[in-house]
Amino acid sequence: MSSTEREELLSHVDFSRVNEETMAACKTNKLIPQQLITDAALSLSVKLRRQLEETQNRLQLLENSLNKSRPSYISSSSSNIFIYFFFVSLFK
Repeated sequence: MSSTEREELLSHVDFSRVNEETMAACKTNKLIPQQLITDAALSLSVKLRRQLEETQNRLQLLENSLNKSRPSYISSSSSNIFIYFFFVSLFK
């Protein structure tokens, strides 16, 4: 394959959209320049980081929503003692 044919072929491939399996296969292929593989790896890394951050943000929103919907518990010890005696009296 001539250099011109190779460049034309490579210009039709969007290396920013390939997955890790494709990049691994490209490593051993002498047809694809390492710079394109490196760029593809960086693009995938950015994509995965963005997805991770979006997932973490959604999880945080769900946790906040869950915490708001949970009933709040009385934490003072005197109130807890009152509640304890109240429930004990119910079961006598």
